[in-house]
Amino acid sequence: MRHLISLKEQNKNDILELLDIALRLKAKWKACEATDYLHNKTLVMLFQKTSTRTRLSFESAMTELGGHGIFLDARTTQLGLSDFHDEIQAIMRFGDALMFRALKAADVELAASYNRIPVIDACSEKYHPAQALSDLLTMAEYSGGIGKVKKITWLGIENNVSNTLMLACAKLGIKVAIAAPEIDKGSVDAELNTQADTTGMVTRTLDLKSALDGTDYVHTDTWMNMEFFENCKVKPAFFASVRNAECRSTTSTFSFCSFPNTCRGVLWLL
Repeated sequence: MRHLISLKEQNKNDILELLDIALRLKAKWKACEATDYLHNKTLVMLFQKTSTRTRLSFESAMTELGGHGIFLDARTTQLGLSDFHDEIQAIMRFGDALMFRALKAADVELAASYNRIPVIDACSEKYHPAQALSDLLTMAEYSGGIGKVKKITWLGIENNVSNTLMLACAKLGIKVAIAAPEIDKGSVDAELNTQADTTGMVTRTLDLKSALDGTDYVHTDTWMNMEFFENCKVKPAFFASVRNAECRSTTSTFSFCSFPNTCRGVLWLL
C-alpha cells in the first residue's frame, strides 16, 4: 500500500510522477475539464493541529476530483479521550484515505502501519511532504520544468519543512544549501539526513554569500513551530543574519511556505 509520510520511501521517479500528475490535473482544471477520478471516494482529514491552507487544499482537491472530505479534529472527537490505537483504526474504517496533521510523526507512522488505507502526513513535527511537493510544483511552473532548477537555499531554522524539501530536491539532483542558525531538535531524523547527504547535493553553511551564490530559489518558514509560539521567545540575533536575504540574491526567487494545490496529484496517485 502506498503512503506519503516523509518522502524517504519515494525515489526520483516517484516524485517526478507526482509532479507530472499534478501538472496535468491542474491543466485540466484550468481548462474546465472534468477531473472526477475519485468519484465516491472519501478522504478522512484528521487534525491534531490547526490549519488553513492544508485543509482548504485537500478538501477542495477532493471535491474537484469528485470525492468527499470529512474533517475531524482532536477537540470535537474522542481522539484525546480514547486509546489512540483503537480510535485511529475506527477512523480509518470510514474512508478510502487518511490525511493526518499530527503532533507526532510516530502517530502517522502507526496509522500507516495498519495498512488499512493510504496515509498522508499533512504536517508533523518531522515531515511536511505535501508542502515539499507543492514547492517543487511551484518551482517547476516558474522555471519551465523542474529540471531547470539547479539550486535552492533554505534560510532559517532547520525543521520539518526543510527536512522534506531538502530530501525531495536532493533526490531530484537539485543542489540544496542549508543556512540554519538553529535546528528544531524535535524535527531531527537521522535516517532522512543520511539519505539526503549521501546524494552529495546538500551543503550546510552559515555563510550567506556562499549559500545564496547561484541559487534559483530561496525558501524559508516560520522561525519556530506555530503551536509553540506562546512558549518561545525569538532572539533578535536569530533574525539579523537572514532578514534581508531576499535582497542579497539578485537572481533568485523568494518563497515563503507556498501551498498551491499539489494535493490533487497526491490524492489521485494514492
